[in-house]
Amino acid sequence: MLASKDDSSLGSLEKFPAVLHARASLRSDVSTVILQRAMIRALRMIGRSSKQMELSLADHSGYLNGKATFKVGIGNGNVFDTLDAGEEDRVLRKTQNQGALPVLDVAVNIQYAVEGGKRHSVRGDRYIARMLFQPKRLELLLHHWKGVRRVQPDELVRLLVSAVNTELRREKSPGLELEELRTT
Repeated sequence: MLASKDDSSLGSLEKFPAVLHARASLRSDVSTVILQRAMIRALRMIGRSSKQMELSLADHSGYLNGKATFKVGIGNGNVFDTLDAGEEDRVLRKTQNQGALPVLDVAVNIQYAVEGGKRHSVRGDRYIARMLFQPKRLELLLHHWKGVRRVQPDELVRLLVSAVNTELRREKSPGLELEELRTT
């Protein structure tokens, strides 16, 4: 899909929550456009990934083998558009045609499942992240929207930084450096 006048809100959410559960300051030695392009590709990769983990449930003693799967959305006014191949192309095309976005807001939904055929209802988590881009710097603000935080805010920040650095290495670019990470 081509970037159009309808894309004025693409990448940002009109109202970002005031309460933060993590704030990270990162240093970058690449241009903002290159960083944003790597960020979009990394978010798409995260949205197609899963992570093995142990899950505790209220109706079961101990831990069960499980996994977390991720679904990522890109802010677009007052909604999040699912970051699929078409949306990835749309955002990348916008950064190519119009330059770097000043803000990138994303939602990360994490769904949990018990492995081994056991039927258990496991609540998911939803995080909303705002990335503020400045020359040589990225500020990442993270809000835990709902859930029980089976994946902690600092874990999600580190997962995102690792995925972006993987994408930057593919382009033979220097990675992000985490300078500060505060959580509440």
